[in-house]
Amino acid sequence: MTPKKKAQKITKLKSLYRRRTNILGSANLIKIFDESFDPTKIDQLSIRIQRLDALWREFEETQDEIEVLEDTDDEFSQERLEFQTLHYELKGSLQSKIPLQQSQPPPQFNISQCVDIIIGTELSFNLLEYQQFSLGPGYPTLQKTVFGYVVCGKLDQPPSIRQLQQSCHICVNDRHDTQLQGFWEIESFEDRKALTPDEQHCENHFNSTTPRDKTGRYVVRLPLKENELEMLGDSYTCALRRFQQMKRRFATDEKLRRDYHQFLEEYETLGYMELTSRASCSPQFFLPHQAV
Repeated sequence: MTPKKKAQKITKLKSLYRRRTNILGSANLIKIFDESFDPTKIDQLSIRIQRLDALWREFEETQDEIEVLEDTDDEFSQERLEFQTLHYELKGSLQSKIPLQQSQPPPQFNISQCVDIIIGTELSFNLLEYQQFSLGPGYPTLQKTVFGYVVCGKLDQPPSIRQLQQSCHICVNDRHDTQLQGFWEIESFEDRKALTPDEQHCENHFNSTTPRDKTGRYVVRLPLKENELEMLGDSYTCALRRFQQMKRRFATDEKLRRDYHQFLEEYETLGYMELTSRASCSPQFFLPHQAV
């Protein structure tokens, strides 16, 4: 190894040693917190445990780098064994301070009772608080809520116990079914949209006046509000003025006049319009037409 590389290796080892010392110092601070535990700082337990686990991972990475540079053949160095022991003992001590008895369960909590309230998902997550304690691999988790701590998760058992113990929890109560059915009926709503009077009028008009002809095409009549016919007013004057304007335009544009006449003849041939008289006594509306 060249002197330059040797110097770089020594510098790197010194940096790793300092990092390992800082990790041990942080772990010792958590140890001091545990030994002089103040119940008023119970909210810090989960944070300290998470920090301790992070220090363990950081120590493992640092120690691996040191052992590579030192080229040691030991599978477990003394430093690694000491920190591992400190980690497990300290974590176990912190977890033992979890306030299992802080929230007393209600009497006969292990006996099935009537359901007092059903909390929907839109509210259930608002009941959870930030504290969460893991009891270790194979054990449930303690989650703090506004009502106290709840236990959730899986509890692993030895194979012998799993083979001997079997349980089945069944609750048969028709009253619960009736209550739940009433709950969903109250919360349900009709899919059918409530129609306004005008929409209902159009619906009735369509059902009563829309047949199909021999060719299979629908024959549709425009809806008409009989009680508002007087509001049509005098539309003849406006329509006549528009017609006179088109005649003057046709006088200067022969092609537009021919195309317009051809369109009207075709429209009449197809039965879309028919000749009528203004003398009709029925209500009339003259629709102004613009040649395009």
